[in-house]
Amino acid sequence: MIHNIFYLLPDSGIVIEKDGTRSFNEMFAKYYEHPVYTQDFWLNQLSIPYSYKLFPESEFHSHVGISSQSVGSYLPILIKNRFNDRFSLIMLLDSGKMFNTFYQPARDGDLYIFDEEDNPVFSSRNIEDSPMPALQATTIRDGYVKQGNHYYYYRKGPESQLTYVSVIPTVLIESKFTQLNGILIGFLALSCALSLGLSLYFTRNLNTPIHELLKVIRQEVVSKPRKSKIKELDFMQDKVQEMMRAYQDIKQEVTQKKSLLKNFVYINYLKKIHTRQSDFNIQPELTKPFILIGFHILYRSNHTLPSGTDEQKASYYIKELVHAHLAKSYSDLLTLQMERQIILCILFPKEGEQRHITDHLEKFKVMMELDHAYYLTTIAASPYQSDPAAFTSSYENIMMRLEQRTLGMDAQIIAENACTPEPLRDDWERAEIATHLEAGNEEELWLIGRKALVHLHKKQAPLASFTNLAAAFKQQLMKVFTPVEQLHFEELSRYEEQQLFTLEQYEAYFGLLSRTACELLAQKRERIEPVCDFVLKYVDNHYGEDISLLILAEQLKITPSYLSSYFKEKMGVNFSEYVQTYRMQIAIGLLKKTDMRIQEVAQNVGYQSVNSFIRNFKKFTGYPPGEYRKMNH
Repeated sequence: MIHNIFYLLPDSGIVIEKDGTRSFNEMFAKYYEHPVYTQDFWLNQLSIPYSYKLFPESEFHSHVGISSQSVGSYLPILIKNRFNDRFSLIMLLDSGKMFNTFYQPARDGDLYIFDEEDNPVFSSRNIEDSPMPALQATTIRDGYVKQGNHYYYYRKGPESQLTYVSVIPTVLIESKFTQLNGILIGFLALSCALSLGLSLYFTRNLNTPIHELLKVIRQEVVSKPRKSKIKELDFMQDKVQEMMRAYQDIKQEVTQKKSLLKNFVYINYLKKIHTRQSDFNIQPELTKPFILIGFHILYRSNHTLPSGTDEQKASYYIKELVHAHLAKSYSDLLTLQMERQIILCILFPKEGEQRHITDHLEKFKVMMELDHAYYLTTIAASPYQSDPAAFTSSYENIMMRLEQRTLGMDAQIIAENACTPEPLRDDWERAEIATHLEAGNEEELWLIGRKALVHLHKKQAPLASFTNLAAAFKQQLMKVFTPVEQLHFEELSRYEEQQLFTLEQYEAYFGLLSRTACELLAQKRERIEPVCDFVLKYVDNHYGEDISLLILAEQLKITPSYLSSYFKEKMGVNFSEYVQTYRMQIAIGLLKKTDMRIQEVAQNVGYQSVNSFIRNFKKFTGYPPGEYRKMNH
């Protein structure tokens, strides 16, 4: 079906096809000449932004000497590479063969194809000989029109946006309907005869009436029907029994899905996610008084959970436990898992039931503290609300209070009147940190961090403030190190993953950070000397360019092999590994902090091939760049 394929290399002015290589002018002026599809036409199409386009069928000619002969009529398709605009190809499709092979037209039938602008792309017959009626394919995807002695059936392709028109003579369709009517009349007569015969047979032979089947259908509990002497009736009873079981299963499944849909509707409403109300038959019940109870589950570490249980399963089990406990006292409630670690209960209490909420919260506190080795729980409840308009504001208040957990290993109930901590100042001694780190004063660094921790503790700051302070302290210490040297701080990630919940734990962590930074700086000073210092600074200033041992060796007036072995001996890592690690650290920062495209990130860190960058990034981090950005944004 494909007559030929032209690979276009516009920068070189070359066309590669099945018979060899030609220049643009030679190919489209000599071997495949057409007054429209000229060299200028194709070059102009290459500058228009689209991926592919189908052009009208045309006859091409070949010029040999002074004679000209037809090559054939073909449908040209231009396909362009969206990632490499220097490479495109043209396919010439043999429309005649495709028509005869795939269309298989009816007798005297024809096929016409039109593009998005209703211009003819292909016609099995001269379109001037068969004038086309006004079609509605631009607004209606498919249909038909009758004009004269022909039916025009049309359909628009959902992907190609091409309109296909099949023309069939009216006489042919009428003859088919006549044949079909005859067949249907024959089947109808046969079915009437069979029905009459079967009815007489069953009337004479069935001793058990049809109400036996109705008894099975009316039974609420499906039981085994009484066997009769007629196999056909037993078969029908068995099938009805299977249908009843299937009905009960479907009914149970629909009930479960309706419950899930109800949860989905409430979650969307609370999170202010817009959905078309017409898509659901269930709407939030916003006319009844309510109470909201929120739970934040803070897992200490996934490694401490019982075997076979991850955080997702654990959150589900806790949600079911909370629901089962409240269901004993409240008949009308919903328990939703809003996030992986957030559980929300919506209670619609009856008169007087709201007085027992405090007791339930205390019971939850005691229950959750039994599992404090695995997770820490923060609980917040709204007051009894009789105004449905307060539904969303109550939820937002619950979510805000759940973030006010303070230091401690106990389960905490955040009261409604809990004081919101004042904004924390960012004025702790950054300059002194740099000074003491330069001097290697581990004790002074720790005291600076401890002073900031005590300040937060006195202000009863939430746990999140301590986490942010720890991250800022670590970042300040890491500033004096190169991205490669900062990898040493990754050894502390296990300490961070265990999570910190008390003032003593944070003080110990700040001490570990201070000790690590001072030791690393001391090792750096012992290791660095003029040659390696020059290499490190060069990489720091030119990581986005082409870097090689040859370039550096020429500037240092030494041989590349000597520089390679010297750098390895002094730094403990190969030069190429150091450069790649440095570039990957910069790329990680760009992916986290910017919206640059992957190709732009690759170019910024010195990779001209985006595929090479993706391969090396996945080898370094374990994830492709796009997936890594989604995980860390």
